Amino acid sequence: PVCWLSSLTPSENVQTPFLDVTWPARMDLSVAGEPIRYGGRAFSHGIGVHSRSRLSWALDGSYQSFRTQYAIDGDLPYADVDVRILLDGKVVHETMSVKAHILSPVVTFDLGQAKSITLEVDFGAGDDVQDRLNWIEPALLRSPASSPATEPSTKPE
Repeated sequence: PVCWLSSLTPSENVQTPFLDVTWPARMDLSVAGEPIRYGGRAFSHGIGVHSRSRLSWALDGSYQSFRTQYAIDGDLPYADVDVRILLDGKVVHETMSVKAHILSPVVTFDLGQAKSITLEVDFGAGDDVQDRLNWIEPALLRSPASSPATEPSTKPE
């Protein structure tokens, strides 16, 4: 009933650095190569990125909804990013100025007839300083978004 985005090959995987250093997205690890963690919990599934990143996947109609959470990777006081999720190029979720020590609420929505989903992390107020973000358990679900199955699964550290 669940397909982790980190287990699928994105149709688009772009990381545009502010200056010269690139930070490619990492599947099931933070962008620094560490396990994905937040608040004493470790997550087996996720995607570590650095601003400015754009990851897209083609959708084939097999899944009804999408679920994720996100947070800055660790204690990075200068991190400040803008987060967007798009379906067929249209924004369905946006949070500006995401900072450290804040776990997003669970974001869920129905996919409808969408042909693509895109996860974006953009430069915030501090350009790209410490802008490492973890998409936590981004998943395509066979059930509707309102289903109890939309709660994230975690493992204690």
